Formats: sequence, C-alpha cells, structure tokens
Amino acid sequence: MITDYKDIHKDERCFIMGCGPSLNRLDLTNLKNEIVFGVNSVYHIWKKYNHNTIKFKYYCIGDKKVWMREFKVVPLLRTTLFINNGALDLYNDDMRVYTETKIVPLKTNKNNFHIWDDTNIENGVPIMTSVVSSLCIPLAFYMGFKDVYLIGVDCSDNPEKPHWFYGGYREGRRPKAKFDRYFNDYKIIKDVFDRNNRNIYNATDGGDLEIFKRVKLKDVI
Repeated sequence: MITDYKDIHKDERCFIMGCGPSLNRLDLTNLKNEIVFGVNSVYHIWKKYNHNTIKFKYYCIGDKKVWMREFKVVPLLRTTLFINNGALDLYNDDMRVYTETKIVPLKTNKNNFHIWDDTNIENGVPIMTSVVSSLCIPLAFYMGFKDVYLIGVDCSDNPEKPHWFYGGYREGRRPKAKFDRYFNDYKIIKDVFDRNNRNIYNATDGGDLEIFKRVKLKDVI
C-alpha cells in the first residue's frame, strides 16, 4: 500500500534519473550509495554501468506504450515499481510475470490536472506532462525527501540527435506547446517545494530546464 511509504525517507535526498541523452556525458559511478528513482527505459544504463553500480530503489512507469515495450524486463530489476494510468490498466493482464518486483499501483487525482493542490498521493497523483512530474516527484515529496536532484531530465528536442541516451529518434519536433506544459508543471512543483522548505536541483548536464537551481553532479556526490 502507498501508505507504507509515507515519510519513510524524511529529510533524506534522492536522485531522479530521466532518459535524456545528457546521461552519456555524466559519470554516474558515485550514485552507487544513493537512493535513485528510475523511469521508463532508463535501465538501459546498465549497458554502460554494472547493475551493482546503479541500483534503482524505486522505478516509475505510467505510459502504456512504455509498458507494452518493457513489461517483460522490469521484473528483472528487483525494485519497487510504481505504476498508474495506461501502464496500470495493462498491468492487470501481465501481473503473473511479477515475482521479484514489488508493484505499487497508484490512482490518478483528476482534480489535480496540471495543478498540485493536493500533495497527499493517497488521493491520487497529479496529471502532468511527464512521468517525472506526475509520478517521481510527487512520490519523493510523499516519502519525505528534503532534497531531490534531477539528472537526465533534458527537456529539449532536436530531431537530428538521439532523443534518449540509448539512441532512438523522434519523427520531427514535438509541439512547442508541449514544452510549455513541461515547464509550467515544473514551476508548479517548485512552488510546492519552496513553500514546504524543500529543494529540487537540476543536476542534468545541459538541456533546457531552467526552473530549478543548477548544480553539477560531481559536486554533490
């Protein structure tokens, strides 16, 4: 149950790892002893780092397409997996394959549509643009983390370069309006953290996300 995770990491810090190509420019070796949230297909980082170097204590998937692509691999991660939206709908059909990964389903709070008035995710997580903003950060807040560091959260789009750190291209650019929603969601999140005397830092190498204070990963681990 989600209530098992209420404030279990009070005043600690964590790292949320997105799938942006900037991960290839970072030395992630020293994350070994940190609490790391993984998202979507970020486990591909194990092609570069030993799985004992980067351990995903928590993992989040909300997108149906990601679930259809990854649901047979995720059980091997031996993590705690939080899922909602389309992924949760499909999980009910695929749950038989989960023997070593703990699954925590989360409902969606439809009253929090690109707002975050209710931070108690027992009532559901907010509806936002990405798995980082709609799942990972609300979870980190609920768990009591004081400091949250984002890495690989590039929030940029160049159809001539790989979209993810492990390769792959999007067809054309995403609409500017979608990036406006990304940034608006992060402004809302920053306001909630500020009002509660908590911090989010952007330790991504590059990218276009300038809502949070920039730090260099090498300086904090």
